[in-house]
Amino acid sequence: MEKITSGLSLQQKAKFAGLLYLLLCIFGGWAHGGVRFAMIVYGDAITTANNIRADESGFIFGIVADLIAQVIMVFLPLALYQLFSSVNKKVALLMVIAGYMGIPITCINMLNQIAAVLLLGDIEYLQAFTIEQLQALASFFLEMQKYGYLIAHIFFGLWLFPMGYLVVKSGFLPKFIGFWLILGGSVYLMQTFMLFLYPQHQELLSGIAGLTGLSEIIFCLWLLLKGVKKSA
Repeated sequence: MEKITSGLSLQQKAKFAGLLYLLLCIFGGWAHGGVRFAMIVYGDAITTANNIRADESGFIFGIVADLIAQVIMVFLPLALYQLFSSVNKKVALLMVIAGYMGIPITCINMLNQIAAVLLLGDIEYLQAFTIEQLQALASFFLEMQKYGYLIAHIFFGLWLFPMGYLVVKSGFLPKFIGFWLILGGSVYLMQTFMLFLYPQHQELLSGIAGLTGLSEIIFCLWLLLKGVKKSA
């Protein structure tokens, strides 16, 4: 990544990082919102099974999109490091480490979603189970996938703290975006732990999480469309 960006100006580095971030939002957003939210009905194994069977290829494409997002996530922290290393190398390195922590958790966690597809497929040895048992098992693995995603979300929330700090201190990006990113990371963490500790109250932060999630979209679009201040 350093060789790729070594000849780029700060403005070009910003736009390159913005492009990667936008691709991450597109693939990750489709996998999460366009597929899981659309097809999985937690607590309703029959409806979920029918949704997946009705569009199995779409469900699988969601898995692939999530994996592509994780590949992008390998390169995005490095691109952002190149952008912010002149601001504070130690904090930029912390941002990279935090970003990388969630990748293996997310990839391994996708096995739960793949297990649901296999359980609802026409595999001969699964005929030993009843349809109701297979639907219940598929729903269980999808529930596991939800919690695994939340665990990974801890680190994807944590990496927003050093990122937001670097934006605030950079001098070449609007400070309000940095503060917004830090707020977003805080809400992500609160929402995650609230689901584990107080699942009955998880809706309290859902709306706020949606608003703070916009911080990442605003950040990537700002990098891609406006870049950094020309004086930087």
